[in-house]
Amino acid sequence: MLGISIICAAETPCKQAINRGVGSWQDVHGITLLSHARLSNAYNLWTSVLEAGLRGDWIETGVFRGGCSLLAARAARAAFLAPECPKAKKARTVWLADSFAGFPDDTENDIAKAVGGKPSKAACRLGGRDITCKQFADHYSLDGVREMFRRDGFAPDGARPTPAHARAA
Repeated sequence: MLGISIICAAETPCKQAINRGVGSWQDVHGITLLSHARLSNAYNLWTSVLEAGLRGDWIETGVFRGGCSLLAARAARAAFLAPECPKAKKARTVWLADSFAGFPDDTENDIAKAVGGKPSKAACRLGGRDITCKQFADHYSLDGVREMFRRDGFAPDGARPTPAHARAA
């Protein structure tokens, strides 16, 4: 029998301060496609980087609604402001890379492949249900992501979409 255990990083004063500064994650779960386990893993990596004082910007590619990046930005802000995190006083940018142009139209091949290899009319998955890529694309926009960051106290005024999907000739 395979046993699975979760190893939690030691709760240092710096990580405790970041956790207090970030607060609840409930709002983030509705705006990310990451499972709680994957989001927790990313969060633990960010807090370790912040606590160690490592320099550099962060980037998320394929943003959807920006939930993962919002949590990263909250963690960076909390660490920067916390006296318990003296090594985290470096300015950093959280980059969000996405075309925000949605997905190409579903093709018969997409529908045949479906999600999880099961016959379906959908090529994408959102919130535990199968949907078409058009329906998926209707759930996010660059303006929506900008507004979410503004509401959280960030200034995403330099946000601009990256070039749309590259297509093979």
